[in-house]
Amino acid sequence: AEQLCAIAILSRESGFTLESSFTEDQLKSAWRKAAMKTHPDRFAAEDQFKQIRMAAIFRELCEAYDLLSTAVAAASSAKAA
Repeated sequence: AEQLCAIAILSRESGFTLESSFTEDQLKSAWRKAAMKTHPDRFAAEDQFKQIRMAAIFRELCEAYDLLSTAVAAASSAKAA
């Protein structure tokens, strides 16, 4: 539950949004869009505070993607079995 709350906060910061039931392709697409908005390289010319903030958001985005992609893979395996 705590991880889902963190993902909800992350979506507000990065634009990482998904429907309640989503496919692996939808997850990848949403992640790519959010990654393009929050990648640290985009903020190299910004002040240090913004660079650090966006790097943290990007790391959280990657962690959320890992968590959700693992869940999708597990659900797919369970359906196949």
